[in-house]
Amino acid sequence: SKGQTGTTFDAFGILVFGQTYYWRVDEVDNTGQVIKGSVWSFTVEPYSYELRPTSATASSSHRPEMGPDKTIDRSGLDASDQHGTGQSDMWLSSATGPKPDWISYQFDNVYKLHQLWVWNSNQSIEGVIGFGAKDVLIEASQDGDTWTEVGTYELAQAPGETTGPTSIIDLSGVVARYIRLTVRSNWGAPTGQSGLSEVRFYQVPVRAFNPTPADGASGVALDGVLSWRIGREVAEHHVYLGMDKDQVGSASTPLKVLNRSRMGLGDLGLQYATTYYWRVDEVNQAASTPIWVGPVWSFSTIDHAVVDDFESYDNTCRKIFFIWSDGFGHSGSPECNVAASGGNGTGSVVGYGSAPYAERTIVHGGSQSMPFEYDNTKPPYYSEATRIFDSPQDWTVGGVDTLTVYLRGNPAAFVELSPGEIVMNGKGADIWNTADEFRFVYKQLTGNGSIIARVDGLTDTDPWSKAGVMIRETLDAGSVWAAVFMTGNNGVRFQSRPTTGGSCTSDSSVATAEQIGLREPVWVKLERIGNQFNGYYSVDGVNWTSMVWNPQTITMANQVYIGLAVTSHNTTLVAGARFSGVSTSGNVVGVWQVAEIGATAQEGGNSLEGLYLELEDWQGGRRVVVNGDPAVVASGIWERWDIPLKEFSGSGMRLDKVKRLTIGIGSRNAAKAGGKGMVYIDDIQLTRL
Repeated sequence: SKGQTGTTFDAFGILVFGQTYYWRVDEVDNTGQVIKGSVWSFTVEPYSYELRPTSATASSSHRPEMGPDKTIDRSGLDASDQHGTGQSDMWLSSATGPKPDWISYQFDNVYKLHQLWVWNSNQSIEGVIGFGAKDVLIEASQDGDTWTEVGTYELAQAPGETTGPTSIIDLSGVVARYIRLTVRSNWGAPTGQSGLSEVRFYQVPVRAFNPTPADGASGVALDGVLSWRIGREVAEHHVYLGMDKDQVGSASTPLKVLNRSRMGLGDLGLQYATTYYWRVDEVNQAASTPIWVGPVWSFSTIDHAVVDDFESYDNTCRKIFFIWSDGFGHSGSPECNVAASGGNGTGSVVGYGSAPYAERTIVHGGSQSMPFEYDNTKPPYYSEATRIFDSPQDWTVGGVDTLTVYLRGNPAAFVELSPGEIVMNGKGADIWNTADEFRFVYKQLTGNGSIIARVDGLTDTDPWSKAGVMIRETLDAGSVWAAVFMTGNNGVRFQSRPTTGGSCTSDSSVATAEQIGLREPVWVKLERIGNQFNGYYSVDGVNWTSMVWNPQTITMANQVYIGLAVTSHNTTLVAGARFSGVSTSGNVVGVWQVAEIGATAQEGGNSLEGLYLELEDWQGGRRVVVNGDPAVVASGIWERWDIPLKEFSGSGMRLDKVKRLTIGIGSRNAAKAGGKGMVYIDDIQLTRL
């Protein structure tokens, strides 16, 4: 194909099944010089494909281990399709069974059959005895009741030594679901027994096959494309698609007639997070079989639409603060045709001062998130970041009903949001070895007692970051203690330091797979009875599992400290933990107090501030929705905020013409002096819940 400007070449009608071809592309530059290309190769698909029977039955079998299934289970075959001589790798009929001998095969559907390969009975004594089938009648059936004669064939005798197929029979395109071989004679066995070693069938692909996306695929785009490999005899394709598998299977859904093996989904009005079923029938009214009904395949659509996943921002013309306006503004970029901005006058700063401007480590999905620094200590006492869309955004398609935002704020040092609900952070090398580094929130316990807490979330600063319940004798770094921790990636663990200034111990040698596999949210409990300590965990706070390590004997004073412990297991990072359902039993007195234990200085973290989101349409309609969780910007874990879209549409705002999205920290309508912090925003999506 000389002189073509396109980068594809249609070889339809040229290629031969099973043939290997070599090809080369020479590039010609603008001076006419030819740059010779490399020689590549490819092999065309075979004319027919192997078809494995689903079952085999026979008139009789000599022994159970020599049943008809041995002819289709590949036993005795090596990688080169050479069959051995082992008796238990082949079928042999019974000498006393009904005659004539027969063996029958069933497929999972009706197929157009091309060839039958036979490895005849191949015991080492075959040359002397002659068990192998000789004259064989082959019959075909589509229903297992009505049989049609294909023909009578002589099968070659096997040599009694390792061999390949002994006979290849052309089935001439017979259409069948069942094939039966009736043995009219064998190669001389005086016992009247007959046998085969292996059979293999090949079918001509007349149905649609190899769907794209693959059967059962997920995450398919609403405007994606369905495609498939065509049947050999097809003239047109009949496609059925719907949400009901039975309706598709019975062709009760609307029909699309196509003359090509692909169908776009963009104009079908599909919904997000929905499973669809589809079927392609290959039709040719001029063929002996006019319609080949295809299998029912399925796919699931993507569960969300991306509003902003923060992956498109770079360090040149799409700096994150060029798109998301903040209170700081920017100097613009003449070479990128971006004008300077003085900012929105609030206390926000989006992005970093030097490249990379987006966050590359603290991300929810993908490789980037948006760093959002807020400072509500001075007027206007709130911080906002706004994105204006270049064109109206339609947030009504695909059945979406929720706006989802993921965010993670640096964890607060310690806040009791309500009785039993606590957010705190912790930093340090570990609660381990001979001295601890962590944040401890505690009360005093005299005598026996227990503490329970639900660990709702933990920043995974390390697989061994820890958040849990603890009882310790003193506030010294080397104090004896017992604790049940939720860890970053090692499940719930029972650990202790049994002697002051000594090494710590753990339940690692007896920890169960269940407890190691646990992830938050999970309930943990620590109980003291004298100098015996018992650990427990629960997934519901009602049914408790006693830990295998129970009990641990640790000598402690009568008066001890009981509370919550958090460490990052990383001296450069801060772990945040969110607890709920915190309760104690026994003689526990005082209010929660905070101790910074060990050499590492603990961090102050974010201040608790309100979070809100505002939408505006292209007609100026606006609506603000406030997040009701006071700790959402300061928990240290990825928080998911789901906002029903009806909360916006109820105000008359046009969700099919969204222009502006604003994320704010603080309170625009009741502004007052607040604090500071850093929040990371990621994966703003439209979802269908």
